[in-house]
Amino acid sequence: MKKLTAYNADVQKYMHQNCLSTQKKYEIINTMRKRMGNTNQSFESLFPSRSK
Repeated sequence: MKKLTAYNADVQKYMHQNCLSTQKKYEIINTMRKRMGNTNQSFESLFPSRSK
C-alpha cells in the first residue's frame, strides 16, 4: 500500500498556483483523518518532520 502524505500528487492536484480552495482543503483533511482513524495511524504521521 502506498503511504499517503500531504505531499503526494493526489493532494497536490487540488492545488492551484500554490493555493488550495478552502472547501477542497477541508474535504481532503477530513477524508485523510477518517482513513487514518480506520487504520489506527496518527494524522500527524502524514506530515513527517524534515521532509517536503
